[in-house]
Amino acid sequence: MLACAVAWATLAGCREEKPQRTYREPLEGTAEAINLQTGEVTMLWHNPKKNSDVTLTGRVTEETEYFINGRSATLADIRLKEQVRVTGYVRGKGIDKEYMVTRVDVEREEDWIPTSAPTTQPARQIEG
Repeated sequence: MLACAVAWATLAGCREEKPQRTYREPLEGTAEAINLQTGEVTMLWHNPKKNSDVTLTGRVTEETEYFINGRSATLADIRLKEQVRVTGYVRGKGIDKEYMVTRVDVEREEDWIPTSAPTTQPARQIEG
């Protein structure tokens, strides 16, 4: 029995611990910059405590989810200067601290069709 307990404790110590993610309250602001190559995104957020606008920068990953009017989207579908609601967590400490974006929501007034959605119209033929 003691041997089993020692073996279990050894195996438990060998497991790779996933870092704890402390998610922040969603932030609402205006999309200011989107870098599709690096995944760096910037938004202008109004800080109610200081009553001033603050530029916040974060990073998206392959796991980041994007939604426009509740439909699945991509980072490329988000437009500059539109209102966004961003959810994420902080990774790292000190000068290595980085905001990791896990979800972006956009509400648009016009109806929106995802770029990956099939079209209902046939492809236009070019006469040569």
